[in-house]
This record gives sequence, structure tokens and C-alpha cells, in this order.
Amino acid sequence: MARKRKTATKTLQEIEKKEEAIEKIEERIEQLEEKDQETLEKIEQKEEAIEQIEERIEKAIVGLGNFTLKKSYLLETTRALAGAALGVSVGMGLRIIPEIAENLPWVNIAGILMFIVFVAIVLIYRTERVTGRGHVLGKLFEIVFISLMVEITALSLFNILPPDAESVVKVLVVGLFPTMSGAITFRIMD
Repeated sequence: MARKRKTATKTLQEIEKKEEAIEKIEERIEQLEEKDQETLEKIEQKEEAIEQIEERIEKAIVGLGNFTLKKSYLLETTRALAGAALGVSVGMGLRIIPEIAENLPWVNIAGILMFIVFVAIVLIYRTERVTGRGHVLGKLFEIVFISLMVEITALSLFNILPPDAESVVKVLVVGLFPTMSGAITFRIMD
């Protein structure tokens, strides 16, 4: 019986030693996992820093010392040039719009209006669907309102606004074609 107790005690001691060894191994595994997690976090931080640097590089087209030409500046300059060209063409066209409008029958005026609205809706829908911004009709009314205000202001400033209401409506619809085209073009470029 004493022998069985000694053997049992020895077996228990061996089991305890093995358990201690297993616990040490588990502690070491936990330490390694923590170290791996820390290393992973450091790698993620470095990746984020690299992404930020890449974004700055992508925005810059040309960099020379402290001077950097960015895409946004180039786009703004292009828009300004396009707007200036459009402004010149609209300014020149303002003088002939009343003559064109006077000679057109109402069927043609209605056709021009339908064509402008159709093209505007298609272009706005295409842009809004891709970017997910707002309602098409709301944007259409916004662009029509802005275009009409610009056109009325320009006609008044150049003193080309016709005296009677029928001619004013015809002139506004005919003039709406270039102003809406320009407004939609700049809206799509956004």
C-alpha cells in the first residue's frame, strides 16, 4: 500500500510538473500573441501613414520645392477658362437671340424647351445616379432657376430685353439653351 502511495504521489508530482510546463508554454504563447498584436498594430499605423502620403502625392501633379501644382487647382483653372469662353460666346449670342426668337413659331419654341429639359434630365440623372446626390427634378429646377436669373440679368444689362411679354418668353426659352448647357456642363464637372 505504501508503494502504491509513493507511485501515486510520484505520478501526481509528474503531472504537476507537466501542468506547470504547460502553463509556462501557454504564458509564452500569450506573450507571443500580444507581441504579434503589437507588431500588427504598428504595421497598420505605418500603412495608414503611407496611404496619407500617397493621397497627398496623388493630389499633387507637379512639385518643385515648396511649389506644388495640385489637381484641384488645375480643375479650377480649367473651369474658369471654360466659363470665360462660355461667357464670351453667350455675350456675343445675346445680340442675336431676340432676332432668332422673334422669327421662330411657338411650336419651335416649345420644341427647344422640351429638348433642353430632356437633355438636362438625362445628364443630371446620369450624374446623380453615379454620385448618389439628391433628386433629379430638384436639381433641374435649381439649374433652370439659376440659368433664367443669369439670362434675365444679362439681357437687362445689355439692354436687349424685349418690351412685350410674348417676345420676352420666346427670348428666355431660346436663350435658355446656351445658359442651361453651360450650367449643366459645369454641374457635371463637379
